[in-house]
Amino acid sequence: MKGKRFLKSYFSYIACFAILFFICASGIAEDAPKAVTEAARSGLLPFLEKMPAGEEEYYGFNSGENPEQSSLGEPFLLYTITPEALFNYRDGETVSSLLTSTQVWLFPVVLGGDYRAMLTVARQEGVWKAVAFGKAALARELQKIHQQWPDSKGYEPKLVAVFQATAYFFTLPAEDDQNLTPLFFEGKGFAPEFYRSDEGYRSTVKISQIIGQLRETVEENLKSQDF
Repeated sequence: MKGKRFLKSYFSYIACFAILFFICASGIAEDAPKAVTEAARSGLLPFLEKMPAGEEEYYGFNSGENPEQSSLGEPFLLYTITPEALFNYRDGETVSSLLTSTQVWLFPVVLGGDYRAMLTVARQEGVWKAVAFGKAALARELQKIHQQWPDSKGYEPKLVAVFQATAYFFTLPAEDDQNLTPLFFEGKGFAPEFYRSDEGYRSTVKISQIIGQLRETVEENLKSQDF
């Protein structure tokens, strides 16, 4: 139930945020600007202090832990695939050619060596701010991905959200630039049946294996929702 509440509330927030504040960039920049990092550092503690008593588990922490001892991990720049790019994609094109970078950065909140939650930093009215805290289920999946595909070995996983499919993916351009692997939460999500047993993301999914279903899902949601 909490996982479902997380997904629903997160995508509701991020979809609204995308409409109001979404600014696209043509390049793919990976290092967070200094102002982004500073906003994350200054914004983390206020969010931790405002965490409701008794809801620590919802935010990724266990009873008896001190969340204020948390630190920030290396951030993910959030990418998206627009419906236009998705429908115009042709077999053989790279996944990188589909991606549009956003002005949203997600910082893992780390305690005891584990990702517990995510701190969202976004640009509002020309200023970088920490705007949201939570997403514990996403944090757990991102830790699995980084453990299996570490930056230290040159993989540098990219996080992708397809808003109109309410789905997350990751891609490894250094691998072959044809992979677009769905994230799935507690065995549920956009991942195809053949992949759902791979809980540690030990392998990747080719875009050719999911492009048809992804297009159908986006098309249906565009018909029924005000995107």
